[in-house]
Amino acid sequence: TQSTWVTGTTCVECPAGYKGIPDNKCILCPKGFYQDTQGKSVCIKCDTGTSTIGEGALDKAYCVRSCGKNEFDNGAKCAPCDNSSTSTGGFAIQCTNCPRGETKVNQTCQPCESGHQILANGECQPCPKGFYRDKILTETCIVCPSSSTTAGTGAMSKNDCSETTCPAGEYLNSATGTCDLCKVGTYQPFTGKASCFCCPYGKQSPQAATNGNQCTTSPVSLNECTKCNRCPTNAICSTTTSTPGYICKCKSGYSGALCAKKVTKWYQNVTKRTLMKDNTTIMAGILGGVFGLLAIAAIIFSIGYYIKARAAAHSLNIGARGAAANYAYYGGPEELAKT
Repeated sequence: TQSTWVTGTTCVECPAGYKGIPDNKCILCPKGFYQDTQGKSVCIKCDTGTSTIGEGALDKAYCVRSCGKNEFDNGAKCAPCDNSSTSTGGFAIQCTNCPRGETKVNQTCQPCESGHQILANGECQPCPKGFYRDKILTETCIVCPSSSTTAGTGAMSKNDCSETTCPAGEYLNSATGTCDLCKVGTYQPFTGKASCFCCPYGKQSPQAATNGNQCTTSPVSLNECTKCNRCPTNAICSTTTSTPGYICKCKSGYSGALCAKKVTKWYQNVTKRTLMKDNTTIMAGILGGVFGLLAIAAIIFSIGYYIKARAAAHSLNIGARGAAANYAYYGGPEELAKT
């Protein structure tokens, strides 16, 4: 039949992707057609608006739409690629992500222009005030040096960062490059500063205070730890009922007045106890080591003494046997005297 072909003397059904023709031959389904069942003499045409990429399509899934540039066939229609991917169009069934640090600009993958950076959704956003970006040097915006900021958003180089003079009652926020008001409980009488002073223990000030005289006794109990950043970075602040109202305790693993020194731990091989916690533990470790060495020395000395004693005894034994042999051969002192 037309759905079979002859191999030797055996008739075999045409496989999927093929159709049978006269003279017992099987040929590939042409472009735009498919066949998902073996032993068929015809191929099935793709739906209107779709086609196959080539010949021999095995099922309907091979029928895709010919979409335009930066579009892909999502199974139902031609859909646009997102902001961070592109396609060449045609029979694309997916889009290709732009390389790291690039996004789709004018329908092609490019880095964001200087003064901009890529967001998570692939869009280019201007650098915020106090930041800059040169597209040749970095992928993301960089904060201006301390005590400087930019005139606005979208700065393209470090040269756009200029010294800023925040007025009294404000400070330069290094994270944002903006002048922020001194918060409640703090004050700043000078201009161009990067922080504010804390009011004394038990006193409070209004926001944006410009003078320490604005720190007055508060009618409510204040949390000195939250009023100001009292403690170093590697310390924990705890409130107390006495002046100054707080205490700083170094976090685990840090020591020193500013909690900047990392604690180095020493261990004994056997007990693995920390040796630098206190002098008692250190001395215990030292004494233990000394006594251990003395014990080893005593054992070595005993073994040496034992070996030496055995050698001496062996020597004496040989001397005694030799004297007895001489006496038997030559006789006693009297006989030797006669000879």
